[in-house]
Amino acid sequence: MKIITFNIQGGFKIDQVCREVEEKIGFFDLLCLQEVCESPKIKNHAQQIAEFLGKDYASKSFLPIDFKIKNMGNAFVFNKKVLRLIDSFGLVLPSFKPNLSWRSIGKIFPPCDRLCHIGFFKTKQGKIIKVSNFHLEFIGGSTTRKKQVDFFLKNSLNPDKPDLEFILGDFNTTGSSKKASAELKLLEKKGFVELSKKITWTSSPSNPDPAWKKPYQLLRIAKIFSPLLRTKTDYIFSKGEPRQAQCSAINFSSTDHRAVILNFSL
Repeated sequence: MKIITFNIQGGFKIDQVCREVEEKIGFFDLLCLQEVCESPKIKNHAQQIAEFLGKDYASKSFLPIDFKIKNMGNAFVFNKKVLRLIDSFGLVLPSFKPNLSWRSIGKIFPPCDRLCHIGFFKTKQGKIIKVSNFHLEFIGGSTTRKKQVDFFLKNSLNPDKPDLEFILGDFNTTGSSKKASAELKLLEKKGFVELSKKITWTSSPSNPDPAWKKPYQLLRIAKIFSPLLRTKTDYIFSKGEPRQAQCSAINFSSTDHRAVILNFSL
């Protein structure tokens, strides 16, 4: 089975995203997206990807972030021949007032609601898979993200224990991948194992979005140094370790994130 987490950077290059997903990833069972957008003028990005890939694929979105001109959030694109979506729901994670230095950064990169989109899928073999698709906060650092993860853990309890459980997505962590931050340690304390541990970086300022008007010129300069500014922001965790699990990352030119891919056996 193949599960992927991928931040499409607001989908400002959505046509290219669709092509690269088909060319670089090919067949997959579940694609977990962050920064999916929709508006009266913008067709839902997850739906666009599913339709581009063909009739075997469907999508489910959770887009509560209101930017007035568009809504944004997380989504699943899944192979209907392999997985049946039983249920899904979303959590808007709490925000916290950051200290003065983080507030200064927030004036350049305005914060927005952060989310977790949770889906329950049933395989053809009858197994239930729970997938929690994160997009955590950058502003406020690890302290804020740990509180968001703690909120998730307290508000996403399973009425019935799934056969497999994954937590994945864009955690917006910064710094070295070798040192686990507080939010990651909290998941490990609850019995989750990082399957993406060998991946050293997943994002860089390589693809500045013109929609970010305030920091756009700064991001254009940062692009020059993007190989030096690589960081690990995207992760895949599981409750226990699935059989023959292998994680890899693929570069995309249509977004500033790599796609993190998990292959495993049921």
